[in-house]
Amino acid sequence: MLEVKGLRRRLNYKLAEGEAISKFVNDENNQIDPKKFAYLKKLKNRLEFKLSTEARISLYEEKDIIRKINVISTQLNDLYKFQRLKRKSGYIVKDIEELKTKINEDNNKIADLNNSLDDLYDQVRRILKINRRNAERRPGESQAPKRKFIPQATQEINLEDIAVIKKK
Repeated sequence: MLEVKGLRRRLNYKLAEGEAISKFVNDENNQIDPKKFAYLKKLKNRLEFKLSTEARISLYEEKDIIRKINVISTQLNDLYKFQRLKRKSGYIVKDIEELKTKINEDNNKIADLNNSLDDLYDQVRRILKINRRNAERRPGESQAPKRKFIPQATQEINLEDIAVIKKK
C-alpha cells in the first residue's frame, strides 16, 4: 500500500508537469516553423565558413559576421530547448501510462489479498465458532455478503507539502 501511495504521488507530479509543459509546447508550436530550424543551421554554417576562409575581410565586417553568428546561435538554442521540451512531454506521457498500469496492477493485488484475508478470517471464525455480530445474528441467519475492496482515487496531500517541518 505504501508503494501505491508513492506511485500516486509520482503520478500526480507527472500529471502536473505534463500539463505545464504541454501548455508551453502548444503555445510555442504555433510560432515555430521546422523549416526555420534547418535554415538557421545552414546560415550559421555559411557564416562560420565565410569567416574562417576569407582573408580580405575588414574588421567591421568580421565583427558584423560574429554578431550575426551569435544571434543565430541564440535562436538555435531556443529551438533546441523547444525540441527537448517536446521530446520530454512525450516521455512524460509514457511515464503516466506506465504509472497508471502499475497502480492498477497493485490495486488488483491488494483487492485479491483483501479477499483472501476475508476468507481466512471467516475460516478462523468458523473454527472458533465466533459470529461476526453475536448479538445481532440468530443462528439460522446467513452471513452478510462479503465486502469488496474498492480502491479510492482520492488525491492524497502530504503534510510536508503544506508546511515546513523542523526536525530537532
